[in-house]
Amino acid sequence: MTEEPLFTNLEQGFCIIEKVATVPGEPSDFRYVAANPAFEAHTGLRDVVGKTIRELVPTAEDAIMDRYDEVVATGASQRFEAHVEALDLWMEAEVFAAGEPNRIAVLFSNVSVRKRVETALRESEERFREFGEASQDVLWTRDAETLCWTYLSAGFERVYGAKREDALSNNTMENWLELIVPEDRIHALENIRKVREGKRVAFEYRVRRPDGTIRWIRNTDFPMRDAAGKVVRIGGVGADITALKRGEEHQAMLLSELQHRVRNTLAIVRSIARRTAENSTSVDDMLGHFQGRLDAFSRVQAALTRSADGGVDLRSLIDDELIAHAAHEGDDVHVSGPDVILDGKSAERLSLAIHELTTNAVKHGALSGGLGKLSVQWERKGADGSGEQLVLRWNESEVDLSDRPADADGFGMELLRRSLPYDLQAETEVELTAGGLRFRLEMPLREPAKNVTLVK
Repeated sequence: MTEEPLFTNLEQGFCIIEKVATVPGEPSDFRYVAANPAFEAHTGLRDVVGKTIRELVPTAEDAIMDRYDEVVATGASQRFEAHVEALDLWMEAEVFAAGEPNRIAVLFSNVSVRKRVETALRESEERFREFGEASQDVLWTRDAETLCWTYLSAGFERVYGAKREDALSNNTMENWLELIVPEDRIHALENIRKVREGKRVAFEYRVRRPDGTIRWIRNTDFPMRDAAGKVVRIGGVGADITALKRGEEHQAMLLSELQHRVRNTLAIVRSIARRTAENSTSVDDMLGHFQGRLDAFSRVQAALTRSADGGVDLRSLIDDELIAHAAHEGDDVHVSGPDVILDGKSAERLSLAIHELTTNAVKHGALSGGLGKLSVQWERKGADGSGEQLVLRWNESEVDLSDRPADADGFGMELLRRSLPYDLQAETEVELTAGGLRFRLEMPLREPAKNVTLVK
């Protein structure tokens, strides 16, 4: 038999063993009658013919010997997997009667590599599951053929807002796709297809939770292969990136707001420079006026960027301008009015108007060092269905202007009489009396836009 080609060329291990008599109470044993060359290659045992299993492997597993005994006793074939610890060998065996009393044949394959891979994969999956249950992200595995989940972590409920048990009980790709917003389904399915083909992918999509809210998810998916390299499962980690997306949107809004403010600021500065130059008699005169107006504009810009609600307090705007000209509320200066928060555009225009009024008062009016008095008052007035109005009055008194007439065509007067009505839909009145300048403004009060803080 040992010379037959089939016997000698088998890649599987093959042997014929014969049950030997043993003392009652001792474990059974078998003697090797024949063994093919692959037997030695698979087991590492040499020159086995004529020797018993327990001579060669004293710690031979009783479970395996019991199976041999059953085949001898019944003649019925058996197929099983077993671990031979002494040889560190996993074998997949088929045992059948050899045609002679007490003799059986054993055909086996060494499946140790496969068993080690299976053990490593199982341990890896156990670690994956332990990590998954503790993770805030969604960790999952799918069968590569059916695309049904084989594992789904607890993070699914936090991210998707749905029960994990429900998802696993309705375990189809279609049910998962229904959780994704329609516009993103093809994109998600295409990336899953790529993973089945063995590629790693990262992609983003949106899901609609049962409460109607939309969440952004970034999936990182990867193939899981067997020992032969075939993709048998696919795994993935889904992270909720909704906060990140909102941050990106906020960042884009910040950039847009910054660009708008820069363009608006440059336009106002250009306008101030041009009108100041047109109404100045010398370079020094222009520089003096321009510096003052630029300082006033800078103060309101600083107030806007510091503001939490995107507005500027009217009282602070007036007080800052008076303080900048060394004027303080007292016997000769009276400032009063309710709390009023101006939106950015209104604050910018009014700051320039208050600056022009204050500069004029310092040079020619109530703040010029004489006996003049200044009253700045404002009130909120309800309108007939068109919104609340601000009414502001600037009144100077006891001022002698007989030899110092105001320039009726200068930058300040143009701002008060024409620019404010155009820019703020305001009604203005400017009156130069013998006792001093009087100015009245009435304009709509606008809600400040929510501030996107550009500078902290």
